[in-house]
Amino acid sequence: MNWRKKADVLVCLVSLLVIVFRFTGQDMEEVQVLQVLLRSAGAEILAGEAQFYAIIGDDYRTMAELERIMLDVGEQLGLMGGEVKRGEGETYRVLEVTGLTSSGAEAQLVVQSNPGSADLGNRPKTYLLIVGRDSNPEKIKTMVT
Repeated sequence: MNWRKKADVLVCLVSLLVIVFRFTGQDMEEVQVLQVLLRSAGAEILAGEAQFYAIIGDDYRTMAELERIMLDVGEQLGLMGGEVKRGEGETYRVLEVTGLTSSGAEAQLVVQSNPGSADLGNRPKTYLLIVGRDSNPEKIKTMVT
């Protein structure tokens, strides 16, 4: 790396540091910090996304159990609409739906269960994935909250 590139990187880092310190006196939430950082880089925010991934338990659940989980989580999110997609094979069962939440943000909800493999030392597991997307950072913040 030549001296010119090093100088450019240093100027960028110092600029970012000044911006961050300028806002440290203000109480800002995480989403606001991200907005400031993106805008200070000259970026136009098109959309945001929040992902939540969890292990629900150490067992291989039936499709009926996965449906109950999906309905319960979907109700808590205020999820409306969307076509439920189902998949099942020897090594998995999965349900997925994408719709709008009561806050207006788009949410994708996935519930998956795997039987594990004693030969490979894997235990059965059931997972939950929630992905919220929207072009309005405030709606993403509402979903996170």
